[in-house]
Amino acid sequence: MASDIDGSNELVENNVTGLRFRAGDPHQLAARISLLCDNPVLRTSLGQNARRYLLDQNLTWLSTGLQYANLYQQMLNRS
Repeated sequence: MASDIDGSNELVENNVTGLRFRAGDPHQLAARISLLCDNPVLRTSLGQNARRYLLDQNLTWLSTGLQYANLYQQMLNRS
């Protein structure tokens, strides 16, 4: 579940890896939550697709942490 703000579309493809809603629209968010609550097949499919996407892109906690550590080290080396 993600709002349609910049950046979130990189991780959440609507109806493939999750559901999107208009930022600031609580009614649409509630409708999306209800849809997931009422549809276990959709819930499972979105979850499996999201997991597969994250693993295919190597977007694990470890890889993300290492990327941040490398970025911080580069910034320290510049100063």
